[in-house]
Amino acid sequence: MTMGTQVRVATGRPRTPRALCGLVLLTLPLVGGCLDKLLEVEAPSRVLEEEILKPSNAPVLVKSAIADFECALGHYIVTAGLFGTEFEDSQQTGAQWEYDRRTLGSYTGWYATNTCDDRLATYAPLSTARWSADRVLRSLQEWTDADVAGRTGHIATVAAYSGYSHLLLGEAFCTVALDAGPELSRAEVFKKAEERFTLAITAAARVAKVSKPLGV
Repeated sequence: MTMGTQVRVATGRPRTPRALCGLVLLTLPLVGGCLDKLLEVEAPSRVLEEEILKPSNAPVLVKSAIADFECALGHYIVTAGLFGTEFEDSQQTGAQWEYDRRTLGSYTGWYATNTCDDRLATYAPLSTARWSADRVLRSLQEWTDADVAGRTGHIATVAAYSGYSHLLLGEAFCTVALDAGPELSRAEVFKKAEERFTLAITAAARVAKVSKPLGV
């Protein structure tokens, strides 16, 4: 080795040129700005009905109607139990005591306008379940078997849930208004429930007849 010769020792890790580091630092704000633009998604405040009521969405629509009824049924069981003294409200707060006392008036929304998002409700959840089932039923009746696989079975299902929604509305209220229509008596609401149950039984019988094995 001669004097003045420089010896370089390899460290096993390549060194990043300073110019490249500076370029990365300069582009970070630009990349961040682009990501901010990409992440700026405005959630729609409304969804058009025609975008949802499609034959391809039939299974989801049926399950949604079932979910609406299940929520309404849970609220109905508790409120009807309190009204009929099968249940007793043992909470320290008196917000729900009026159920037990049967003193609910028009000034409170517990029985009338509370929804499934509230603690206790009756009319609004049942009305929502009834409307949801009837709307899906109407669409299924407009579509064809070629549009929706298992359409008759879906009709039987939502018709039954609509029937139960009508039945509970008739049990819970002296009069009911459906779809902003005229005031209906309990007997008229029960008649509509019977119509839905008849449709459900007829559709279910058709499904059973088609699916019955040969020779049975």
